[in-house]
Order: sequence, then C-alpha cells, then structure tokens
Amino acid sequence: MGAGVANSVTGAANMSAGVANSVTGAANMSAGVANSVTGAANMSAGVANSVTGAANMSAGVANSVTGAANMSAGVANSVTGTANTMPEWPTR
Repeated sequence: MGAGVANSVTGAANMSAGVANSVTGAANMSAGVANSVTGAANMSAGVANSVTGAANMSAGVANSVTGAANMSAGVANSVTGTANTMPEWPTR
C-alpha cells in the first residue's frame, strides 16, 4: 500500500507539472500568433513603403527629364540672347 500511495503522489505531481506545461504552451502559442499578426502587419507596411518609394522614384526620374529639357531650353535661350546682343555687321 505504501508503494501505491507513493505512486499516487508521484502521479499527482506529474499531472500538476503536465497542467503547468499545458498552460505555458498555450501562452507561448498565443504569443506566437500575436507575433505572426505583427509580422504580417509589418510586411504590409513594407510593401506599401516599397510602392511609395517606386512612385517617388518615377516622379524623380520625370523631374530629371523635365529639368534636362528646361536646361536645354535655357542653353538655347542663352545662344539666342548672345546672338541678339551682338552688334550688326556693317552692310557696306
């Protein structure tokens, strides 16, 4: 009977440890789910930032093209202005 009581005590202790492990496992699983949700949100934000960055890059390229065109027009205007300020050649 003494051995049976000892086994019952050991079994009860093991059962308590199993319950504690189950509670810990459930808490860890909840934390894992929360981390997955956070990770998914962060990934969505990253994708949105990439789209915004690509749009900004396209706008920057367009601005560079416009700037180059404006610079060419400015050079042409300088050439025209220089020609207009030169004294006329004598006609004789």
